[in-house]
Amino acid sequence: MNLFLAGLDHTTAPVEIREQLAFSQTDLPSALMQLTSSETGTPPLFAEAVILSTCNRVELYGVPNPGTTAQHVVDFLATFHQRPAASFVHTLYFYQGEAVARHLCATAAGLRSLVLGEAQIQGQVRNAYEAAQRIGSVGSILHRLFQIALVAGKRVRHETTIGKGAASVSQAGVELARRRLGDLRGREVLLIGGGEVSELAAQNLIANGADRLTIVNRTSARAAALAERYGAEMLDFGALPQALARADIVISSTAAPVPIIYQHHVAEAIAHKQRARACGECEPPTMLLIDLAVPRDIAADVAQIPGV
Repeated sequence: MNLFLAGLDHTTAPVEIREQLAFSQTDLPSALMQLTSSETGTPPLFAEAVILSTCNRVELYGVPNPGTTAQHVVDFLATFHQRPAASFVHTLYFYQGEAVARHLCATAAGLRSLVLGEAQIQGQVRNAYEAAQRIGSVGSILHRLFQIALVAGKRVRHETTIGKGAASVSQAGVELARRRLGDLRGREVLLIGGGEVSELAAQNLIANGADRLTIVNRTSARAAALAERYGAEMLDFGALPQALARADIVISSTAAPVPIIYQHHVAEAIAHKQRARACGECEPPTMLLIDLAVPRDIAADVAQIPGV
């Protein structure tokens, strides 16, 4: 079975490395063409290729051409992302042959997810396959591999109890908020982003009693649609500082290539809350920030602010 896999995930690489090697939707066509096309003047590494890039993993599945080695793939990642190979090579894993099929089946079933049994990964595997298919980098071998993996993932969910716990990182984030803060009723919750992760978070927030929900997104139409579906308030992205100033819980999951919330944003929001209390010597107000994005939406040094 002529299959090859190079990848990293939450078990091998910290978020700092995962976000550096992530492939955005705009990256995928170029990356897949470079892997499978000879237009660059050099023989392609793969006859077929699929890239699975999610919050918790970056994986390259391929049918290697003769002479392709793991080092060639490391060099591709370093060149494409303009990162020194030494900064990430120690986090990579490599599989060949049947081990690739076993790994993909386990991944599609949610067995290798941060949240065991999460349902979202099944759709992410399908989307990665379909994106590669549209670009033209899928042939008969990867077509068969991904069909088998998707069927295996579906069977695991239907025939076992693996999905009885938290089924997504969104649900896990909401459960974390409930454990930290207790009853979510009356809490000001700010959702940043308008994609699937934000929608799942909205569903879980409402199911857990949240009744004061605000949605902010760069695309106003998407935020407005989510707000209407879930009875939330919608604010333009430019109003993010004001939204932060009243939030008790912030859940962010955009596709921004750089952080959108920096230390000064949160420090100003906390200071505003303190002033609103009219109690200069009181304990700092608390704010729970949950970052579900890769690359990160929230700068790492935000965690140093008292009350966060």
